[in-house]
Amino acid sequence: MALIPKLKERFTVIDLPRSDQRWDVSLNPRDRPQIEVKADTLSAQLAPARAILFQKESAPFTRLDMELREVVLTMYPHSVATPISLYYRKEPEFQQEME
Repeated sequence: MALIPKLKERFTVIDLPRSDQRWDVSLNPRDRPQIEVKADTLSAQLAPARAILFQKESAPFTRLDMELREVVLTMYPHSVATPISLYYRKEPEFQQEME
């Protein structure tokens, strides 16, 4: 991903281990996360075709968390793994830290 150097300027970026091709049973290898990007409480696992945003423990989003969220939602504007966005993204409610 050519985006990694840019992400590293603001976030912690971790390369995720690749599976052994002989034992790969995923339906679409493009869905397998390749990197994990971490902000304060929010993380994202990024694959060429999809992204997964998550928190290990529920907490209000910080300014850096909101920045990561915006970057990911801009890079992955669809909610299903198709080039055509057929569904609206359903995002759970979240809180932001007060400044």
